[in-house]
Amino acid sequence: MDQQRVNKKSQSSDQQSLKRSEKSSSLVVGRARDQEEVVADEMAGKALKDWVSAVPVQPVDVSRNFSDSSEAVRRSLTVGRAADSEELIADEMADRALSQLRRKESHGFADASDPLGGTQVDSGTERQISALRGKGSSLRERELQGFSDAYGVDLSATRVHDSPQADDLSRNLQADA
Repeated sequence: MDQQRVNKKSQSSDQQSLKRSEKSSSLVVGRARDQEEVVADEMAGKALKDWVSAVPVQPVDVSRNFSDSSEAVRRSLTVGRAADSEELIADEMADRALSQLRRKESHGFADASDPLGGTQVDSGTERQISALRGKGSSLRERELQGFSDAYGVDLSATRVHDSPQADDLSRNLQADA
């Protein structure tokens, strides 16, 4: 009920402001915390809340299955609303991480000859990768056929590495597949 009174007062105040501005034909900027501004903020907040709540939230399981539970790497992803406060925090964290990476690149930590910003792999990591070459398991027939057809490439020599050592190497290289 109070909100309706505020809205009616706001409408009549808006009409008076419009008449005054039409007479003087100049732009009128109100105070930051005047009643019209408060009402406009409330209306915008309600509209945004209604719009955002219409977006469904769906959890997505991105876990990896291992035969030994001690080897399990469990990750989960929840797809939320676009204006979610957690989304804003995640965006800020990502921006900070990217700015740190850019600073490292500008200080010469990245290989300047690589336009994609790649870095040299240290000799220890290179030895670990070489030790895993040819190991791992083949793609399952369904994936092999589907990906080979999709990419137009023979992927029969492709190996899937799901050991803890391979996971450590991937994390060390900041690689994710």
